[in-house]
Amino acid sequence: MNALHFVHRSLHALGKNIGQLVLIALAIGLFIMPLGTILIASLFAAAYVGNLLGGGTLVTFFLFWIPVVLTGLYVAPHVQPQLGAAFSELLKQR
Repeated sequence: MNALHFVHRSLHALGKNIGQLVLIALAIGLFIMPLGTILIASLFAAAYVGNLLGGGTLVTFFLFWIPVVLTGLYVAPHVQPQLGAAFSELLKQR
């Protein structure tokens, strides 16, 4: 009976740890996937606009992302605490 109790505790602890790893992977995926999608979509848009205007794709891509990055750097101090709170709420143990 003692051995079965030990196996039950071990499997419970293992399941809890795997659950935490899955939540961390989910949080990382929820953060990275939209950024990757935006980068790929803006690269396609830059290729189209570069073809229309005669400029290069890379130049159009950088001309689009320079204001976006500067805006992001400006608002980052205000957004980071809220993102941290959202991720900590997501990863909080029940």
